[in-house]
Amino acid sequence: MGCKYVRKKIGEAGNMSQLRSIVSELRAAEILLARKKRVSFLVGAGQVIPTADMYVKDYRDAYIEVVRLSDDDVRYTLVAKVVELCDRAGLTVRVDTELGRELSAPAIRRGRRTMKERLGRRCARQFRQQLAGIRQIALPIVIRTPLASFRLLPTNRGKSHRGTLLTSTSVPLKKHARKVKSEFLRKASVTCGLTADVPNCTLWQLTVKIRIWMPMT
Repeated sequence: MGCKYVRKKIGEAGNMSQLRSIVSELRAAEILLARKKRVSFLVGAGQVIPTADMYVKDYRDAYIEVVRLSDDDVRYTLVAKVVELCDRAGLTVRVDTELGRELSAPAIRRGRRTMKERLGRRCARQFRQQLAGIRQIALPIVIRTPLASFRLLPTNRGKSHRGTLLTSTSVPLKKHARKVKSEFLRKASVTCGLTADVPNCTLWQLTVKIRIWMPMT
């Protein structure tokens, strides 16, 4: 890609959620490189350290934090669990999912992500209970829980699989911009062993700006 420490950054992925996050960072870096910026990914020195995602050199140097406001691992884990439950019940279906407001809201901070994970597990239990209570299964079936709705449709595939995945609300960008800024400043306050050629900075040197890049796909 023409930027530094890509391999080290990819090597930090320990699970699918982290891999998706790194893919988002690579896409952001691609945009910056196309604009003739010099990019260095920030990687921890052999330890788990909360840092910004990349350091960009231009006429004014910048630390970049990439945040996926509407995408997180909870929704994929939930749908995968629902698909698994359908297989266990002997169904071969396509699972179309519409998330409710609580599961649609962005989970930026750690506490919010933890709460959203609990909600995802609760929703899976609610789906399992309702599915078990159906006496005669005739497709299509709609199962509504307080947290999400699931439409089970016939499929020609050999086993159940994920279909569409919708959220109930648009992402409230302005509302969450302050949270993104707060989270970035928290990471910036951590003194750590970053890549050697990236200068350290103090909080009073930082000017934080929120810029939203809408992906084409």
